[in-house]
Amino acid sequence: MSSEDILTLPAPAADARLAYGSDPNQFGEIRLPHDKGPFPILMNLHGGFWKARYDLLHAGHLCAALSQKGLATWNVEYRRVGNPGGGWPGSFEDVRNAYRFLAQLEKRYNLDLSKVLVMGHSAGGQLALCLAAHEPALTRVLSLAGVVDLDAAGKLHLGDNAVAAFLGGTAS
Repeated sequence: MSSEDILTLPAPAADARLAYGSDPNQFGEIRLPHDKGPFPILMNLHGGFWKARYDLLHAGHLCAALSQKGLATWNVEYRRVGNPGGGWPGSFEDVRNAYRFLAQLEKRYNLDLSKVLVMGHSAGGQLALCLAAHEPALTRVLSLAGVVDLDAAGKLHLGDNAVAAFLGGTAS
C-alpha cells in the first residue's frame, strides 16, 4: 500500500452526513462510539492547502479510528479555493458555522459540548487555530503540521502559491 492509497481507499461509513449550510460543500460526517455517551467530540478539519481538489474523504479513516476509541467525530467539509465562495473569508466562515452547528447536534447524538476538541491538519490546522482565536468558548485546539505562518508560506510559494490563492491576492 502506498501513501497515496489513503486518498482513494473508502473510509468506513459515517453514521450520518449532515448539512450545516446550503452549499454542497457545507456538510460534515458524524461518527459515534458504540457506547451510550454523552460523547466528547473531535471536530476535524482536513488539509490540502485550502484547494478544492482535496476533501474530507481521506480523514474518514482517522475519524473512524477515533470513534472506536470513544470520541464522537465531526469530520467537516468546507468551501475551498476553486469552489464558489472558497478561500478567505468563505472557508473560515464555513468552519465557524460547522463548529456552531454542533449545538444543534448535541441532544440528537448525545454529545458533550463541554468537551470539544477542534483538530486540523495542514491548511485545516490553520483554520482550527483561527477558529480558536475567534470562538472564546473553544479551549481545545490541535494543529497538525498547520500552515500557520501565512507570510512565510506565501514568500516560499508553498503549495504552488496556495496562500495567495487562499487570500485572494498574488504571490509576493
